[in-house]
Amino acid sequence: MEINEIKISLVHEWLLSYAGSEQVSSAILHVFPEA
Repeated sequence: MEINEIKISLVHEWLLSYAGSEQVSSAILHVFPEA
């Protein structure tokens, strides 16, 4: 299976500060911009 065939959904709760989990979410969205 090719990586462009994979469907990815990213769900994240809203937090008040931009910290570690938000940085990880941002990095994942950078790698998978269609998520």
